[in-house]
Amino acid sequence: MARVLAVLAICLAPALMASGCSSSSPSPSASLLYPSVLADPPSRDTAPLSPTEVQQAMDNLISERNHLCAEAVATSGARSPAATNCADATTGGAGTKP
Repeated sequence: MARVLAVLAICLAPALMASGCSSSSPSPSASLLYPSVLADPPSRDTAPLSPTEVQQAMDNLISERNHLCAEAVATSGARSPAATNCADATTGGAGTKP
């Protein structure tokens, strides 16, 4: 009985290994999930921002930064790590990179 099981295992091992290397093509849904490397990117849905929209966005970001910096200084003091990144917040400049 043990000899029959050993022969069966030896015969089935190559068949199991060969079945792992199947040459079936991927499903169509997989090709939609992973686009080709050389495929062109999809077109944008929106137009780029106008110069006035860019300026408005920058003003909003600077205003929010100044508000957060003032809050950091008020809650944790001027020597806190959060407040030290706000040294240039009052001028609206670019500041320094962290």
